[in-house]
Amino acid sequence: YYKYSPFTLLLFTPYCIFSYKVACIIHYVIISVSSILSIILCFKLFVEYSITSACKRQNLLLIFALLCIGNHMVRELHLGNTNMIILFLLILSMNFLQRSKWILSGLLIALVIMAKLYFIIVLIPFFLHRKIKLIASICISIMAFVLLPSIFLGLRGNYLLHQQWIQSITDHNVQMYS
Repeated sequence: YYKYSPFTLLLFTPYCIFSYKVACIIHYVIISVSSILSIILCFKLFVEYSITSACKRQNLLLIFALLCIGNHMVRELHLGNTNMIILFLLILSMNFLQRSKWILSGLLIALVIMAKLYFIIVLIPFFLHRKIKLIASICISIMAFVLLPSIFLGLRGNYLLHQQWIQSITDHNVQMYS
């Protein structure tokens, strides 16, 4: 039961060179670093774009944020979920978007959409604000990510994997049978 796109298999394939335990440790470190960088980058964006651009008690704000999300972070680390990595990619894409780096921002958003398809909803504000360069970057990146597994599987194998992925997504909320 695999609910991620066939492209994401390529991202996790390098773990196969390591033993299971080492791969778990590497994944844990990636999630941890993503979590820390998410908080730091989110805070920088908040300070840079907030009305009160300089908060006198920045450390207290960071401690408060950590207390609010601490329980969720422990669960993410324990389960090895990719949610913190995805959150980091979204915050990083927002950072690139603020600096008019459309291609990098679009590439990261496409990567997030390929990991969890329901993030396609983030496209709505971009359509409403007519961010054509960003939308084009996202669409081109998604097309490349969809076609990339064809290199290893052929077009037919890639098509079958995508078909199974869509089926897995539609079955995700249905009770699983043992």
